Amino acid sequence: MTQAHAFYFHLCQTDERRRNAARADDAPAISKRSVYEVIAAAYELYDQRARDHGALQSVPPPASKAESLKVCGDTHGQLQDVLWIFDEHGEPSATNAYLFNGDIADRGKHALEIFLLLFAYQLAEPRSVYINRGNHEQRDLNERPFSAGGGFAWEIRGKYPHDENLVELFQRLFNALPVASVVG
Repeated sequence: MTQAHAFYFHLCQTDERRRNAARADDAPAISKRSVYEVIAAAYELYDQRARDHGALQSVPPPASKAESLKVCGDTHGQLQDVLWIFDEHGEPSATNAYLFNGDIADRGKHALEIFLLLFAYQLAEPRSVYINRGNHEQRDLNERPFSAGGGFAWEIRGKYPHDENLVELFQRLFNALPVASVVG
């Protein structure tokens, strides 16, 4: 959970500070290796869940008044919105869980960072974040340009040029995401 919190803190820095840090060593703000490690681990988690439970995931309701479950939808690459939600309602944890109801990808330019942040929390504490697949977590929409309501594949290609494997890994992960959740 410490690494997830540190990544959250990193993303809370201004865009200008992140850009300057990236320019300093002429590399993306998040190393390709780190992206692959998080996405591969998330794929293994969701692929196993899909084999065990199919396309439906069960989300436990809060067990007491001290626990909460927040349902969020359609962040569409708007990282500042996700950071604001966490700032306003607390970071994800086993007692402060979030259900993201799909449509994280496309339209905005920071869906990659949102996915990495959510998966980092989920891998650290599986009961902290739940994610459904929306219609924007599919190849045909991801391949559309930003101006046509898509753009996720182009976001990945812009941040990690000449790496179609990363686009493909995301598509495999998206296919393993559940399409619906039952709370309680």
